[in-house]
Amino acid sequence: MHRSYLYFCFYFLLFFIFSNLTLTSCGFHLRGTEKLPPILHRVYVEKDARAPQVIPALLEDLRNQGVVVLNTPETATSILSIQNFQQTKQLNTLIGVVGAAKYQLITSVEFTLSTPDGKILMGPETLSIQRLYSSNNLQILSDQAEQNELYYQMAQALARKILMRLSQIKMINN
Repeated sequence: MHRSYLYFCFYFLLFFIFSNLTLTSCGFHLRGTEKLPPILHRVYVEKDARAPQVIPALLEDLRNQGVVVLNTPETATSILSIQNFQQTKQLNTLIGVVGAAKYQLITSVEFTLSTPDGKILMGPETLSIQRLYSSNNLQILSDQAEQNELYYQMAQALARKILMRLSQIKMINN
């Protein structure tokens, strides 16, 4: 019994070391949070009413980074404009008589970062995300729920992509 426990510990340690070496050799690193430049410490977000899922996720991510999100642009150090939010659904494949289909869901948003006096710091830039989605006419209710969840996840991912792009502004303007 004692010997089998030692073998287990040895192989577990060997696996742990091997997996760490494999992950680091392929370039995998934990990303952590994006460091935002000082120009974004007090930001006003001009919201697009058609982006109901992206805006809350973006505001939460900004606040988690320590950014003060203002309700008016008067005291802001920068203005982030969210425009042209679109969600589209394109048919990729139609399968059989049952009505099963594969769709491509596309969510895109355009944003611009400027100073309060109107100087454009970044943008307009368009970011988009695509996901494949399978649908079946026999399961309409569950398909709609799955589609809504995918759109929600895509909006969350777009908010993170906007933050990643905004973190790069220090390299652009230095």
